[in-house]
Amino acid sequence: MSSTTVLVVAARHASDDAIEAHAAALRAAGADVTIVDLRPAGLAARGERSALRAVRETTDSWAAARRVTPAHRRMLARAELVVAADRAAVPAVWRARRWNPRADLVNGVPGALQLLAAR
Repeated sequence: MSSTTVLVVAARHASDDAIEAHAAALRAAGADVTIVDLRPAGLAARGERSALRAVRETTDSWAAARRVTPAHRRMLARAELVVAADRAAVPAVWRARRWNPRADLVNGVPGALQLLAAR
């Protein structure tokens, strides 16, 4: 049985290959996956470790939640399962409760895979 699933990605450092690998794992578990890409236009420099980076990651997550478009909202409203692919996507996923109170909201692909296996 196919489950309508939305995979939300918002981390600056998430590569297209990594996103597709997550989507492939969900498809293999029986999900009909749609990807909502909320990544900022510019990619971040890698390797930077500082308090500034921690602050940026927190503000990025809330900025990603504000980047949800009406088209994204329609996708989220139809989903049975909404998955945060990364930490920056979590606020956007939990905001999806506004448009779809019935959907299962999951932080992380491993949790989504467990949920799909239990269905």
